[in-house]
Amino acid sequence: MSDHYAYHKVGQDIAHNKENLIHVVTYNFKSPNHMYLVEIEKYKHNTFVIKYFLKKHKKNKYRYNLLSGEFKCRPIVMTVINILMDILNRHVAGSFAFIGAHTTNRKGKDLETKNNTKRFRVYRRLVENKIGPKTFTHYQSENGSGYLLINNQLPDVNKAKDNITAMFKREYPELSGLVVTCQNE
Repeated sequence: MSDHYAYHKVGQDIAHNKENLIHVVTYNFKSPNHMYLVEIEKYKHNTFVIKYFLKKHKKNKYRYNLLSGEFKCRPIVMTVINILMDILNRHVAGSFAFIGAHTTNRKGKDLETKNNTKRFRVYRRLVENKIGPKTFTHYQSENGSGYLLINNQLPDVNKAKDNITAMFKREYPELSGLVVTCQNE
């Protein structure tokens, strides 16, 4: 069995409602039981935010917080990481961010706090193991479950981190208070 699923680009849309957002590219993939959508938001500073959810939850405002109940976390996250790597092949100096959303029910009732979420812990472990510090310097904020991968090809990684977190200050406050967790020595 493969450690990921086949995926396809299904669309692209220009930014409509976010100040620093350039466009959104959408991919899909099918697991044994569900169809997933992956949204890659491209922002200024060649930064990409990765989001995914079940297609059937597309119109639910809590779509990022709902669990599938499928128990296929590893191949699902590995599929998203493979999409990230494809984007990196086209944008060799790209940096990436994600938030490990806290779990809620369909009506938005919190089932866990927003800090150090279960998703965040799983994503962090897989990203650190599969991507490592050679290509990116890894920053994380357990307080908000935010993760930022700054491309090591950039001339000043710390300045890039500061520029990106300033850009996301209102949009993704979870990416504030980041600390280095994995870097190229």
